[in-house]
Amino acid sequence: MIEAALCALEDRELPPSRAYDQFRMHYLEHGWFFDRAGTVDYYNAWGIAYPLFWIHRMQPGFDAEFLRQVVLDSGGFTSHLVSPRGIPIMGRSICYRTAAIAPIVLRTFVDSTAAWHGLARRALDCSWRYFVAGGALRNGTLTQGYFGDDARILDTYSGPGSSHWGLRSLIPALLHPEGFSILERPGAPAPSAAGRFPYRCQKARLGRRG
Repeated sequence: MIEAALCALEDRELPPSRAYDQFRMHYLEHGWFFDRAGTVDYYNAWGIAYPLFWIHRMQPGFDAEFLRQVVLDSGGFTSHLVSPRGIPIMGRSICYRTAAIAPIVLRTFVDSTAAWHGLARRALDCSWRYFVAGGALRNGTLTQGYFGDDARILDTYSGPGSSHWGLRSLIPALLHPEGFSILERPGAPAPSAAGRFPYRCQKARLGRRG
């Protein structure tokens, strides 16, 4: 992502990357990657889809079809985890919890349909209201915990500002131009309202890698 930004600033194309090609091989499906050998973590939602979105935006000619599909699929899968009361948090990196819905917001840049803009607005409302109501914000700062500060769930590398990675769901929401912002759209019901979850876990595939 850093190299993509440098290339964009210098008005040149991002060259092929062996490291990127190796990373690409870890793609599963529905927008998910192996986070490390044999494992998949909820970290995928904000830790992987987000930088891939920015690579695609800064370098639209670089592996365009694949990156666009990852953003679409990641947003589609994540949308089924949103409930009227917020979004469940699983795995590690819990202090970044408000970033979990980022893929839904990112999808609005490659899927301009009104339904997805409304769903992204709904996801932002549900998730942020849930955590703010629980005390996740203190003096304008995201706390290091699930609601308030809780050192038990911090990673060893977490610092005082780490929780602000949670803004990854808000930053792209502010990127749409005036008149097209998802913040100006009425919210649409989340797929969970229909009581259906159309995805199935490919356990055999995970087993071959793990």
